[in-house]
Formats: sequence, structure tokens, C-alpha cells
Amino acid sequence: MKLIQYEIRKALSSRFLIVFLLLLIALNTFLFMEPWSSDDMFIAGKLYRDTRPLYDFLYSANSDAYNEYIDWLTDVYGDEWQYSFVELNNDGIPGRFLPAAYQEVSALSNCYTFINILFPEILANREHIVDTARRLGGVAYMEDDYYGMRMNLDIIKHYSVKPAILPAFATDENEGVFWVGNQNGWKHFFNYKWGNLFAILFSLLISSRIFPLENKASSLLYATPKGRCHTAVAKLTAAVLISAIISLLFSLLNIILTAWQYGLGGINASILSILQFSLSHLNLTIGQTILLFTLFQTFGVMCIAVVATALSYILKSNLASYLGSVVFLGLSYGYYLLMGKNYDIPVVFRTLPDVTLWARPMWMFETYRAVNLFSYPLMLEWVCFFFWLLIIIALYVLTIMRSKKGVRLS
Repeated sequence: MKLIQYEIRKALSSRFLIVFLLLLIALNTFLFMEPWSSDDMFIAGKLYRDTRPLYDFLYSANSDAYNEYIDWLTDVYGDEWQYSFVELNNDGIPGRFLPAAYQEVSALSNCYTFINILFPEILANREHIVDTARRLGGVAYMEDDYYGMRMNLDIIKHYSVKPAILPAFATDENEGVFWVGNQNGWKHFFNYKWGNLFAILFSLLISSRIFPLENKASSLLYATPKGRCHTAVAKLTAAVLISAIISLLFSLLNIILTAWQYGLGGINASILSILQFSLSHLNLTIGQTILLFTLFQTFGVMCIAVVATALSYILKSNLASYLGSVVFLGLSYGYYLLMGKNYDIPVVFRTLPDVTLWARPMWMFETYRAVNLFSYPLMLEWVCFFFWLLIIIALYVLTIMRSKKGVRLS
């Protein structure tokens, strides 16, 4: 443990790296906030905070309380209040949860697009997927296609989830609830890529100098093969820990910026609320998906750090190691660009060699993707995870084995 701590301190000993990290954090904040865009995103967060008492009621009220409230609004304004194009002026009628009733009508009328149109369509589309899976599963059963049967049963299991549009509408068959408020914040969070790219950039700078630092006079080197193994393990582990912490730092920063800019409304609602995830196989809340999203991104940065550290051992040069890592990432992403749209190649072979997929894990959550493994369906994201986990282990072992050779004293 002390050796790992020593390697971490040595890797971060350069003031340039600390200053560079602070610059990346500032740049990430600037890009996430997008000050050049319209003021709509700032208005979205303010609107959520201003209307939060109303949303607190919507997500705590039972059917009786909800219907009584809707009846009250209908008595005051008529049925027209439910339509988003209706504009009401301040008529002096006090609201139940906001200062004025017209403010509540304005907020609710925007929600009714989700309540009456979008979310019922999502549920209908998912029900169609379930019906199709039942039909295809029956065909697979008649043809003794075990993989087809198991895959369609798995699809039925995932897509039978039916979140309630609001808690007041929930029945025993519902799991979770939709979020009927503004989605801009969550869309921006999930689609923002710069934070993870900055984490990769900084991790490359750290990892590519881990072994070349041995050439410095202050380096602590063991002379025995066993000692060299300990040193190699400590260096690899230091690179992994630093990269993980940096990735988590940028993810946490983006969550804080999302909370400040948009609010965290709907964090406990179903991820299916976000329209780009409406066909997702996940049965998670938005908050749980953020956690999974963050862990996958962190794992990707750790993979890249291990590759860069292994290259730094081979090349023994900061610049050569960094350039070699950049070339590796370029080739990996180039493979994705060349093969990603070639549907003649099985999806597992189009995906596995691309380590950059972890920098954009959105594709893992948007729809159902499975791999045939001995007639059992295994989700593609977990196949990719275990593949790169084996790569990490292999690079660890190879670097440790090679470190036994060429032992030299400090």
C-alpha cells in the first residue's frame, strides 16, 4: 500500500499536471454550461425550482387527491386549461401550491403533452415489442431454437415493465413512475461527452509517464525480480486509481452542474421517461442509470490507463508513450467508424475491439442488444465489459512478467 501511495505521489508531483487538471475542470464547466446558447436552459432550472411544490404534490398524491385537484382546476378554468397552447393571464386566483393558479395551469399544461400523448405511445410501443417477442418465441419453440426462445423470453421480461404515468394512476402491474417535467437537464447530462474525454486526456498524461519516471534519480527501484514485480503492480495500480478518481471527479462535477442548472427533478423516476431511452431494456430509475453510466465511463478510462501504462513500460519515453496511446485510441475509434455500420459482421465483432465505446456508453442503454453465448442471450454491454476486463488482467500479467527482466539498481 505504501508503495502504491508513493507511486501516486510521484505521478502527481508535477505542478504542470495539477494546473492542467484545473484548466480542464474550468473548460469542462464552461462547455457544460454552454453560455453561448439561448437562455432556455437556465430558465428550465429556475422554472423547476419555482414549481417544485406542485411537482412534490404530483409525486405524492393518491388518485383521490389528484382527481380532486384536477376537478378544482376544471371548475375554475374549464377543460381548456389542459392544452399547452392555452395562455392564461394573472387573474388573481391563488393557487394551491404556487402563488397563483394560472402558474399551476401553465406548468400542468406542459406536462399534459407527456401524460396524454408521449408516454401512452411509449407504453404502446413496448407492448408491441412484447407481443412480437411472444410470437417469435412461439416460432422458435416450434423450430427447437433454444436461443430464440430464451432471447424472446428475456425481451418479454425486460419490456413488460410498465411505469405509471403518475403515482395517482399506478396499479399493481406498474413498476416505477414516469417523469412528466422538463427533460432538458437529463438529456444534456447523458449526451455530454467532453467531461469523459477530458478525463481520458489527463489519464493518458499520467499513465504515459508512470514507467519513464524510473529514469529520474529520485526513483525508488527494487533490485530483485520479486521487488520489481511489486513495483510494476504498484505503478499499474496507481495509474488505475488516478484514472478512476479523475473520471469520477468529472462525472460528479457534471452531476453538480446539472443540479445547479436544471435541478434534479425526476431522479427517482423511470429512465424510460427520457425519450431517447424509451426503447431501453433497463428497469432502472434515472438516478440508478446515472450511476451505471458513470461506472461504465470510469471503467473505460481505467482500461485506457492500463493500456497507456503498459505502453510506457515498453517505450520508456513520455512522448513516445503518449503518442503511442493516442495512436491506439485513434485506431480503436477508426475501427468503429469502419466496421460500426457494416451489418454483415456480427455486432460483437463490430464492438469488442473499440475501447472508446466506454467514452460514449449511451448506446448500451438505448435498446436491447444480446449475444448468443452457448444458446443463452448475454447482454452486449456485459460481453464488452468482461472482454476488456480480461484485457486489463492480461496487460497486468504481461507487464509484471516482463518487469522481472532487465533488473537494474537505482
